[in-house]
Amino acid sequence: MNKEELLKQIEQRLIAKNIYDLRQIGRAAGMQSPSSAERSAIISGVLAIASGQSDPVSPSGRGAHPKSPEYDRALLGDIQLCRTFFLSDTKQEDKIIVSSPDFVRLSSTEDMVSALYMSDGDIAFTTGGKYPYKEIYVSSALARKYSLTDGDRIEGVCRKNADNSMPEFTSVEKINGKLLEDCAAGGAFYGLPVTYPAAVFNLGGENCGVTRRIINLFCPLAKGQRALICAPAGTDPVKAVAAVAEGLGENHPNVKKIILVTDGYPEEIAEYFRTCGGCDIIYTGVDQSEKRHLEVAETAFAHCRRLVENGFDVALFAVGTERLARSYSLSSVQLMPQAEQRAAAYIRRLFGAARTVEGGGSLTVAAVSRQDFSSSADVAVYNCLKDCCNMRVELSPRLARSGAASSADALQSYSYAEDFAPQSARRLASAMRNGGYSAEEIVKLIENCPTDESLAAALKIQ
Repeated sequence: MNKEELLKQIEQRLIAKNIYDLRQIGRAAGMQSPSSAERSAIISGVLAIASGQSDPVSPSGRGAHPKSPEYDRALLGDIQLCRTFFLSDTKQEDKIIVSSPDFVRLSSTEDMVSALYMSDGDIAFTTGGKYPYKEIYVSSALARKYSLTDGDRIEGVCRKNADNSMPEFTSVEKINGKLLEDCAAGGAFYGLPVTYPAAVFNLGGENCGVTRRIINLFCPLAKGQRALICAPAGTDPVKAVAAVAEGLGENHPNVKKIILVTDGYPEEIAEYFRTCGGCDIIYTGVDQSEKRHLEVAETAFAHCRRLVENGFDVALFAVGTERLARSYSLSSVQLMPQAEQRAAAYIRRLFGAARTVEGGGSLTVAAVSRQDFSSSADVAVYNCLKDCCNMRVELSPRLARSGAASSADALQSYSYAEDFAPQSARRLASAMRNGGYSAEEIVKLIENCPTDESLAAALKIQ
């Protein structure tokens, strides 16, 4: 959208306003004496400010106070952005999109920001590191007005305070990527009709990696599955997560990919940012409290539920499930055996949110387990994940140390959705399983055969 198109759009939006809203916008935009001006004069004055033909003035303290402090802040943001375009000497305006969902500078005191709402403490926290503040205040009145629930991603105007205290949301433009009138009511997730996860994701593609092809053939991932990526010491789970996310991004661009890293080390979090493009990465670091780990994890899962309620397909990669369970145990006042059981039940409850909604969206949860087993609680959590998962990718330290193209162990990986995979893929997997091939030989065979057709020819499958 260039500056002329934006100015024309602003003019149309101003014409649709009544005289009272026009006066509010004129006053906020810096027009002189809008309360005594006629409708056409206000529109002309605001357009002159937007096009840089006149300068805004400070609002006068004299005269009658406005009836309401509310006005169309999104329109004001576009006016100020348009003015920036016209006054700029550069020609980059065609590359700028109005109201970007991540971050847009509206003025020196207001920004358009996207953040996840959390009712505990009336705050919303930003993700991805694209905004300089970590937490933004959301007033109870604003939460009631828009019926906000935990996990809602709100996009709106954020005002920075002069005393450098916590910034505050002043208005909401979108919730969970949809306009306010199109949003589904929160809290209906567990009442939605559920069906069996039979729609298999295609993670293959031209020149895709060996890991993606092994998952496609031996343990296909379906919408709504509870997947487990077992990554013992000596393996790199980041590569496996990045491979699945890359396959989803190429073949299923409408799937929203979210990576939740709990109690992560700085280099681990940075690696996910570097390798997992197109994913919304939500994380907590090792320097944060157990309470913070639980709050962020709960909000991330709640956000996934809100997206499914609005009809989206979501894939959530939960990294650090044992560390999350450990945080739950440390925050519990129960005795140790009871705390371990409660922590395992807590992870099971989060993991069990995966489902496919009949005629709607889906939530696919892939938990990453490091299998360090440093305590009995870690063993309980791993056994819980192993019992309730219906898709599993086993990473082999032996393959990782040997320098193989992939550390995914095809013989130890499985999926309940294999029956719903294409027949050609099932025949290839069956031929390699029953042909006496080792995991190393399967990796080399897939690496040397870049397509399924060449792999079938190598296995002499008609």
